[in-house]
Amino acid sequence: MNLFSSYAALNSAGTVMTIMVLNKDPNNSAQVTFNLSGFSASTYVAYTLATTASGAISASNSAAWNVSQSFAPYSITLLVINGSEASKPASEWYLNPDDLMIPASGTATLHPAISSGSAAVTLSSAVFDAYEGAAACSDGSLALTNSTITATQPGSITVNAGSTPGFCHFTVTGSDGTATQTQGGWIVVGNPAATLAQSGNNQSGSAGTALSQPLTVTLTPGQSGGSASGAGIRFTTSAGTLSNGTTSGSSVIATANASGIASVTLTLPSSKGTVTVTAQDQFALGGASVTFTETAN
Repeated sequence: MNLFSSYAALNSAGTVMTIMVLNKDPNNSAQVTFNLSGFSASTYVAYTLATTASGAISASNSAAWNVSQSFAPYSITLLVINGSEASKPASEWYLNPDDLMIPASGTATLHPAISSGSAAVTLSSAVFDAYEGAAACSDGSLALTNSTITATQPGSITVNAGSTPGFCHFTVTGSDGTATQTQGGWIVVGNPAATLAQSGNNQSGSAGTALSQPLTVTLTPGQSGGSASGAGIRFTTSAGTLSNGTTSGSSVIATANASGIASVTLTLPSSKGTVTVTAQDQFALGGASVTFTETAN
């Protein structure tokens, strides 16, 4: 159980840092050592609401900053810390997104982007780490596939989830040449994804006509925890029109039958060329997808 949390923020001038500390343990004090990386603290005031005096917030006297502090059981404390930044960043950036869900052994991509400023940021590391009592996820990995972030081009981090469902915390470090910043986020590793097997790939037909064979997928839930029967499969085409027998358009949802089979009919576009159709299962099943490549002659 997570019994301790902290949240920090810095004002725009870089002179005041606030840290909200929550000790959710009803019986034990929390002994904490702070690392205010990049911020030089001088003095602070603590505002505390605790079970020993739940009717009012108590404020401490201003004192010299102490990196090691104790927080009473079942208390909320706001630390208002005066100081200065070692160096103010030329650009601010964020992980984009900083939390996401990936099925076990699945892959996703983060696109770190600049939120303010024009200086380029170079990412130097991306790692899973221990955080708030949770051990580091050892069987997953993060790779800096594009380590440079500019005002017009985001970076790229490939996330490979481990094989064990659970929560994984990660940190990413980058520098704009003026200051180094570290951003953190969470990944929820879900059950292993369902799988899709396709039928009807690599067909061809006259432009403007329907393909003779439906585009079909067979859903196998595996360990995803979902059911094949009644699952919605979204089919999306790059050109032409799809039909599930009831509705038609460039994107339609086909419902899997008791055997996990869902299908659509593709009417090819009026002009010749290659058409790609993507079929994807529900997010709750892991979001597995397959692609069909068809040709209009």
